[in-house]
Amino acid sequence: MYPTAPNRRVLLVGGAVAAVLLVAVGGVTAATMADQDDRQGQPPAAAPLPPDAGFTEFPATTSTGDTPSPDSTPTEPDTEPSPDSTTGPEAEALEQLEQLRQQDALTMVFDGRFAAQLASKSVGIVDPLQTTAAGSHTFTAADILAEHLALRSAPSQGTSVVLVLSTDFGKRQLYQGSPLWVTFALGDFSDREAVQRWCARRFPELAGERLTNQCTVRKLEAHP
Repeated sequence: MYPTAPNRRVLLVGGAVAAVLLVAVGGVTAATMADQDDRQGQPPAAAPLPPDAGFTEFPATTSTGDTPSPDSTPTEPDTEPSPDSTTGPEAEALEQLEQLRQQDALTMVFDGRFAAQLASKSVGIVDPLQTTAAGSHTFTAADILAEHLALRSAPSQGTSVVLVLSTDFGKRQLYQGSPLWVTFALGDFSDREAVQRWCARRFPELAGERLTNQCTVRKLEAHP
């Protein structure tokens, strides 16, 4: 059976629509392919970097639970002991300091006379203007003893050098809760200026703050 005329018109319309769609799709496909052809051989655009790219923020401290990377080698903790004031050289130095203090206490008179203070240190004190034999500014008991013995054995220029604790006289001064080992040069000092003149003669290589740090005026007064 042959289709009627109206059916043939429907087919013609449908064919026309299909043809239009094919042309459109073909145009889009051709345009896409042309665009791809134009971009062939060019590197792709790089993705934008985050604001902190290239910067790594490390924590101020590393927790003990951190796991080292496979190629890292764990290091042994620093186990070098700090000076022990109860055993070894530190204990021996403290014992010798105490013996010198008791020996010199027999000759000390705290009656307000002037004296030259040559050293004043406690264990662990830091003096940025003086250096120990090891090149440190932190003084151990052994360093304090060595300094006192050096001052004691040097030419006295008419004075005697003695050792006391800062709690033996005056206001019983403490430094961070500990008494200081104080080295004095005792002489016939009539006043403050006499002590200052003696200090300048005793340490001619020093001046200004360094001289005052090494040799200064003190009055030996009894406990209030």
